Amino acid sequence: MTTNVIKSLNLTPNKKPNLLDKVVKRRMTFLKQINRQLQYSILCLDSGDSTIKNENGRQVSFWWWLDSTGKYFLSIKYGKEILELDKNKYSIICNDMMVVNKTLGIIKEECIKGKLDSLLEKSSKLIRQKFKR
Repeated sequence: MTTNVIKSLNLTPNKKPNLLDKVVKRRMTFLKQINRQLQYSILCLDSGDSTIKNENGRQVSFWWWLDSTGKYFLSIKYGKEILELDKNKYSIICNDMMVVNKTLGIIKEECIKGKLDSLLEKSSKLIRQKFKR
């Protein structure tokens, strides 16, 4: 006995799998990190403050920084590993905090589409190698 509202939704017979694929699991972990950085960038834009404290009172770590010329640079991280976005290219130049926020949104969309899977896998291997030492 389903209601008309439920029948109007796009229903499917699929169920959530018990175990996630490794690739999907990496994406989900990365998306959590991206969403956190997006929240931080929005807070920086709204408050104009360059320091934010988390719920424990600790200063949070941003993926971006401001250099002496007034430009922002954004490094994308998976865990504590900085992703090599292109050959020997580890950061993105952004003119202001608005561009930092937009760039994080672009990176998020690329991750959802699966375009960063090879970078995440490479970084994941590097992280696992550090544990084997």
